[in-house]
Amino acid sequence: MDIVMTVDKSFCTYLLHFTDQTHYVGMTGNLPRRMRQHHGSQGARYVKRKLTQGYDFVVAQTWDNMTRSEAMKLEYKLKKRGRWHYRYCPICIEETINE
Repeated sequence: MDIVMTVDKSFCTYLLHFTDQTHYVGMTGNLPRRMRQHHGSQGARYVKRKLTQGYDFVVAQTWDNMTRSEAMKLEYKLKKRGRWHYRYCPICIEETINE
């Protein structure tokens, strides 16, 4: 009898780009549901505060097909870098190129 181990690679880490040029990094196993939560009352405090201040956001970058552990490690690594998120944001990179 062969034992087959499957690895759940349905998690992703995501980068939100706000209209005030700030960013938020998170991870989830269901990105559409998490975006609904961010726009609703179950999102992160940072995102809630930005939305109440009148700023909107778009998903600027996703890193897909990861295990939960991999997604959490990448989220931690990106958050640990502080305000350097713009380096991973294609929107900010494009704006820098066009200046």
